[in-house]
Amino acid sequence: MDGAIPKDGAIYGLDFSSDGKYLIAGHLDEDNSSVHIFDTKSLKLIDTAHSSGGVRALAVQRHGNLFAVASASHIIVFELKE
Repeated sequence: MDGAIPKDGAIYGLDFSSDGKYLIAGHLDEDNSSVHIFDTKSLKLIDTAHSSGGVRALAVQRHGNLFAVASASHIIVFELKE
């Protein structure tokens, strides 16, 4: 996972998908707000989603494939796709 998450800024949310296949990390720094999705077996970054307004919190649906990201001004719901 080296280099996948910027070394400055902060992780504001971290959770596993309901099936344990993915680790989802919400990141915030001055210029970039993003959500990184990692494969838990290979530990490789498999996808990145961006959020305006900064990632402030992250929640994963316990029995499904959705996760939500909250910023200072809105909530965005994403779908994990196989």
